[in-house]
Amino acid sequence: MAGQHRLRVLAPLAVLLGMGGCHWWQMPPMRRISSDAPPEVRPQVRRLYSLDPQRRAQGCLDLAGMGEAAAPAVPCLIGLLGDRAWAWSPSRWIPYVGKQVGSEAAWALSRIGAPAMGPVVEALRSHGSAGVRAGAAGALGHTADPSVLPALIEAVKNDSSSRVRASAAAALGRFDDPRTAPALREAKKDRQARVRKSATRSLVQLERGR
Repeated sequence: MAGQHRLRVLAPLAVLLGMGGCHWWQMPPMRRISSDAPPEVRPQVRRLYSLDPQRRAQGCLDLAGMGEAAAPAVPCLIGLLGDRAWAWSPSRWIPYVGKQVGSEAAWALSRIGAPAMGPVVEALRSHGSAGVRAGAAGALGHTADPSVLPALIEAVKNDSSSRVRASAAAALGRFDDPRTAPALREAKKDRQARVRKSATRSLVQLERGR
């Protein structure tokens, strides 16, 4: 009976978390981050922990607009990179068209810039969640920093997840650098179609950019 009661209590919560796409277990405690963050950053950090994907996404967008000042939020944003929940425009006052929350977290990390790059590269190389690693590749692809290329090339060649390899291949297509083409040509031979397609699109982008 106790087991059935526990199931009845936990099942609705599990549904809510699944629908919301929350990744709290991959994020540091909110209280610790909020206490370390500047006052203007704290409300946006709190939004990242919301059950509402619209609020999480808007928090990402607001942090992106703060640039390097939002650096204390980097660990939280990395935890959200695997958040695949869709967020839609919550009101006429917030000009926001639906994207996955993880995509907005990746954009925010790229706008924070240098303070975020080291942690994002580390996440790409070693995070236990393939969703977070794929999001990290996307975040690095939004930068113009050539120092992140070795990590992206390593990921497209060696990551165990086809989702991550495809995301890294897409990111490489945004860099006008001679190191990208050989890795992408090799990725066109990948055993997974999604990686081959991503590599092909990136090579086309590189050719058009010349």
